[in-house]
Amino acid sequence: MSAEMLPEDLLYAENGHASDVVLTCLADGEKAIVPPALVAHVLACPTCHGHLGNAALLSLRAGEEVAHHLAAKKAHEAKLVPSPYLALAAGLLLAILGALPRLATLPEDALSFGKSMVEGGPSFVRTASHGMVELGHASEQGRLVASIAAGALLLAVAAALARRAARAQAS
Repeated sequence: MSAEMLPEDLLYAENGHASDVVLTCLADGEKAIVPPALVAHVLACPTCHGHLGNAALLSLRAGEEVAHHLAAKKAHEAKLVPSPYLALAAGLLLAILGALPRLATLPEDALSFGKSMVEGGPSFVRTASHGMVELGHASEQGRLVASIAAGALLLAVAAALARRAARAQAS
């Protein structure tokens, strides 16, 4: 027996027929490692031949299951959608950066508004007039609103793009 053949202790089962190792090797097409005399026995013996058929069916079924598993794994990996959180975080960061200059003057603006309200007195008319004056400064405050609106717009666009990409990959 050559070194490329199965060892003698793996060739035969306890009942004198071919072992499961031999039948599996033959079913998988590894005829070269099984001694020719044992191959002839398997082909001539009805019991071994039947077990060889079962082993071949099992080998085919195992191959199909592995192929199915790999295809399912590949399909699952293809379904993974990139997370939109990175785009949303970038939009939020841009909105915060855009609002920083205006946020630096926010305490002064709040004090100015409070001072104006106090100076307006209890009169509703006077308070309304000061309110109108403060609304006149809306051009300054409009920059803060514009910054926040730009950030919200960026977030909305990022969410829409992420949703569109998810739908495109799903179909």
